[in-house]
Amino acid sequence: FNREVITADICDSISKTTTQRCIQGTRLEDITLDRSVLEQECDRYEKLFNSFFSEFVQQGHDDLVKKVFVMAHEVGSCTLSDWNEFVKSKVTEMLAGVFATFTIIKSGDSFRRFKEHCDDEDSGSDSYAATCVLFRPHNIQIIAILRLLGIGTSEKILPNHIMEVRTGEGKSIILGALAIVLSI
Repeated sequence: FNREVITADICDSISKTTTQRCIQGTRLEDITLDRSVLEQECDRYEKLFNSFFSEFVQQGHDDLVKKVFVMAHEVGSCTLSDWNEFVKSKVTEMLAGVFATFTIIKSGDSFRRFKEHCDDEDSGSDSYAATCVLFRPHNIQIIAILRLLGIGTSEKILPNHIMEVRTGEGKSIILGALAIVLSI
């Protein structure tokens, strides 16, 4: 397990992010990346994730899934050439909903039991300790997905991408979440 992935600072990870496109199949050209927009969307994602998780962890994930589908319905059917700021904004919301659902399914029961135990003992500890049992995506995974979804560029299309993801950074989680968001 790659410890660096878990502890990676989001600002540091964004500062190391580069984006290029292949021109005529022979050379690479840098794409201007607005790191401040990417950082804002990562922060927004985190707030949305925490909000969704807090709202739905006790009642279960079914209503959260419905909420994500409502978000997708608001976007409607769009093509890769319709990838405007509204779509990008909704994609961040859907991603937060998808990962909150994933986290509730994978570790919601453990979180609830741990939190109840802490509350029963009245140890004065806050819910932070309970969040340590959560199986949730890492910052690098979120940055990779947001970049693949065009966040951080002003382009109005969703371009083809090739992304390098190092061993242990969670390619399976990245591809799974990306497939879900694009399919809904």
